Amino acid sequence: MLAEKLISAEHMGRAVLFDPQFMMPQRPHFPKDFVVVPLKDGLLIEGAADQQVLRGKATKKLLPRLLPLLDGKHTLEEVAQAVPDASVKMVFNMIALLYTRGLLEDSAADPAGFEATSVDPQVLSYFRRHVDTTRVNHSALESLARLASAQVAVLAYGPSPDIAEEICTQLEQTGVGMVSALEWGADLGKLFEKQADRRLVVVLVEGQEDQELLQELDEQCARYALPWLRVGIDLKRRVAEMGPYFERGETACYRCFARANAEFAEEPDGTGDLQVGQHLEVRLWAQMLVLET
Repeated sequence: MLAEKLISAEHMGRAVLFDPQFMMPQRPHFPKDFVVVPLKDGLLIEGAADQQVLRGKATKKLLPRLLPLLDGKHTLEEVAQAVPDASVKMVFNMIALLYTRGLLEDSAADPAGFEATSVDPQVLSYFRRHVDTTRVNHSALESLARLASAQVAVLAYGPSPDIAEEICTQLEQTGVGMVSALEWGADLGKLFEKQADRRLVVVLVEGQEDQELLQELDEQCARYALPWLRVGIDLKRRVAEMGPYFERGETACYRCFARANAEFAEEPDGTGDLQVGQHLEVRLWAQMLVLET
């Protein structure tokens, strides 16, 4: 998607200074994972959530000199000193523009002792290019370190219960530290480590869901203060639902959701033959679940 907005670097510089939602990187890093394409009047940058087009004189003359300096090793002051023919304000504004476009991470936020070599290169590249998606984390390594300290339990219900193992494998590949495929009825309190930074139960329901079973799970999660994510896949109705996310005290309980969602609990007229590709479709949605988790 092309994100070509007529917003000046000076305007974004002021926004970063005064808007508390922004936090200017202390050691800005422009990942080499981005593709930079020179244009007649600027640069096109590909690889983030949106394609970015930056135009103007400063983009043509100053930005190509700045990008190599934005390696995560230099502070803002050091970057400004490296281009003495440009004012500090001009350098700040240009870096602010890159930051607000989601093109910079802050290497100062990298946790000590967590090395990039411990992460799959493709996963690291993805996180570097999308760290701005939530602005909860300021660098890829910060977000990956949090993932490494997280614990996720996966339960699957339906014709393909083995898919829980596949989801676990993919979650591990994305960097989640502790992942388990559970049998229904397992004691979640014994499984989850209290010291885990983030804990989540993921439930994949294929076909019509057993509301009584999920209500029992919801109550158990509430007892242990565990949030859980419901994913429903019904190929007969051609419906896939990602959510809701349940966290007792913060969201509605499963019983309330099931009551409001009652129309989906009724059997459809006729059984009908499922498509030959149903196995692949379920796995497609399972992979989407991994991405969203």
